[in-house]
Amino acid sequence: PWMPDLTGAILFLEDVEERPYKIDGYLAHLKHAGILDRVAGVILANFKKCWAPPAKSLTLDRIFRDYFGRARYPVAIGFPFGHRDPMFTLPQGIRGTLDLRTGLTLDETAVKGGIHGNRD
Repeated sequence: PWMPDLTGAILFLEDVEERPYKIDGYLAHLKHAGILDRVAGVILANFKKCWAPPAKSLTLDRIFRDYFGRARYPVAIGFPFGHRDPMFTLPQGIRGTLDLRTGLTLDETAVKGGIHGNRD
């Protein structure tokens, strides 16, 4: 009951130092919960240090292809946000457009009221 409605949302995901089989499990949960069927797009970060020895696990590329290879919406892989240097933060809860030719466009400002906020 605490999960927000992600219908029409752009879902962005990232992780650091996580094994691919665990990321596979996280994506399976999202798929079985119907979330991957309701979103309008997916942005995946570079998943820094998320690897396993080749004989032990599927690669992240293979996992992402399995979940998003036939997606009806745009999927950006390796998007520069999250735990990286320099850090780029994606704002939550605002309108945006994901187009694989032009990138991510934010359709609203992320901070309301300017730098000083409301002074009422």
